[in-house]
Amino acid sequence: MKHLSLRFMVCVMVLGLVMTACASPSPTSQPATPTPMPSGMVDVGGYKLFYKCSGQGGPTVILEAGGGADSTVWSKVMGAVEGTTRVCAYDRAGLGRSDEASKPRIAQDMVRDLNALLVNAHIGGPYILVGHSGGGLVVRAFADQYPGEVSGLVLVDSAHPEMGARLLAGLPPGSAEEPDSIRAWRQWFTWMVDSNASPVLAEYSTSKMNAHAAADWSSMLTEPPVSFSSRRTR
Repeated sequence: MKHLSLRFMVCVMVLGLVMTACASPSPTSQPATPTPMPSGMVDVGGYKLFYKCSGQGGPTVILEAGGGADSTVWSKVMGAVEGTTRVCAYDRAGLGRSDEASKPRIAQDMVRDLNALLVNAHIGGPYILVGHSGGGLVVRAFADQYPGEVSGLVLVDSAHPEMGARLLAGLPPGSAEEPDSIRAWRQWFTWMVDSNASPVLAEYSTSKMNAHAAADWSSMLTEPPVSFSSRRTR
């Protein structure tokens, strides 16, 4: 019941931003491009990412999963939004059906990958970006780098600038004997701290260990808060 309520909240926030964007002056969007394929693999620079889109119209909603999750977590949200506008989800490098990348991922790489996917798959803007958990860091970074292409953000239980430091402080002191799950959390929280402290950002691993930790985190969630903001361009 709680998961149903969360999906309902996300859909309401997304559809509210769609209506706001349609009634407001549009940000600079990409030039007219061919109609994108509903799903497929697209090259983003030596490796390919899987994406899937449904629905028609604009702005286009882009769904960014959290942690080690892939696009399948958005299936029911896509089904609820596709009747109003186009909605797309994708798998980051090393997750789901996407190829592995040739080097460890950093947040700037994820932003570059997402932009390359949108351009090469002919998925035009403006965009409403929806980010869950760690995916919230990615969509916020994308909006900062491409502000003219973003109409709004929906942050679903998103990581925030102080989250990593607070959670890292709550872990017991590190040791060689600590469980893999605790070690995975320590790596993830450290990444969040470094991501907010460094303009280069720290490495983000999509290893099985982090995927396991992400699954543990999902099982602990009860009713995540949803926040949103709209971005208008004069």
